Amino acid sequence: MVQGQAVTQERNAALSTIFFNWASNEPDAALAFLKSSSSLNDTSSALRKAALAGWAKSEPEAAVNASLALSKANNDPAQFANTLANWATVDLEASSQWLLEKLPPGIERTTTVEVLATIFAQQSPQAAVVWLGKLSAGDERNGFASRLVAEWSRNDPAGAMQWAATQTSSNLSPEAMKRGGRNFAMQDPATFQAWHAALPAGPLKEMMNEVEGLKVAEKDDE
Repeated sequence: MVQGQAVTQERNAALSTIFFNWASNEPDAALAFLKSSSSLNDTSSALRKAALAGWAKSEPEAAVNASLALSKANNDPAQFANTLANWATVDLEASSQWLLEKLPPGIERTTTVEVLATIFAQQSPQAAVVWLGKLSAGDERNGFASRLVAEWSRNDPAGAMQWAATQTSSNLSPEAMKRGGRNFAMQDPATFQAWHAALPAGPLKEMMNEVEGLKVAEKDDE
């Protein structure tokens, strides 16, 4: 059973690569083949996602427009988010500006904003902070900020948590804050403890108390 699953995964990965590369050069032909081929029904969603991602590398605006229509037709916002993310890895500025100007409110926009937060965190957290101010207040801004803190804290937990402690334009999820705190405590314990001790009483202090408590418990278990 396990061996059969491995073979299937290898097959699907190979097909995804084929459609990614095909659509990079001939997007209409690749997508038309997927639409007409009944033999690929079990993998059509994943292969369509791969094809649109490949198209986004060569003709990004055409790809995201086509992906948006398909996302709405198939109720698959993650597919659209993946298409725009593939554009963003090549040109974050242009792709994020396209989202602000041309993507209407809805599940596709909310989902994609969070995916872009990961790319911003990897490429330029400072640019992410600026872009945050351009987002609509509410779920859109909160989702971006929460994902940003969690992902930013992977490489710069002190910077991420110091920003999180002072920003007021969005409501950060407790899960993101605790994840950032754990990354901070693991990567730089001394600086985390000093920062934690200086926090004023309040929700953030309480969450970091939990992080500190987990850290102590882990030491006791060693």
